[in-house]
Amino acid sequence: MLTLIRGLPNTGKSTLAQSIRSNTDVRLETDQFFIHPHTREYCFDMSYLLFAHQWTRQQCKMWLNNRYNVIVSNTFTAFWEIAQYCDLLEGTNISLRIIERTVVKGDNKHNVPVQTIERMKQRWQTKEYILDTINIIYPDIVIADYEVIA
Repeated sequence: MLTLIRGLPNTGKSTLAQSIRSNTDVRLETDQFFIHPHTREYCFDMSYLLFAHQWTRQQCKMWLNNRYNVIVSNTFTAFWEIAQYCDLLEGTNISLRIIERTVVKGDNKHNVPVQTIERMKQRWQTKEYILDTINIIYPDIVIADYEVIA
């Protein structure tokens, strides 16, 4: 199964992903790309963001191909971001689960600028839109669940 956890920054996506992860699930998020391998310090660099998203998808594909359940937690504000993961499921028997986090919790631990969060809010696409679009464009993908959690 592929589980996508979507939500604005500071909604607890990473915490939720860790809490639902079993010992055999793989947990991925684009932020992992920016963690220094030796110091474990988070070092975000906007110039690498596109590459970081590509890296996350490649990791997801590799783990799914090796028959692991994968949990990806990212903002996924718009359908086109989710579609890139739906592409990985075409022609497979792997089902899709989407969890949406809606309530901002705690501090802005990655210091995402307020203007960036506002732009994300403006382009946010609803559960209904996401499900309808997946069903139209990817009719063979089995959606196991779409859950909204405050």
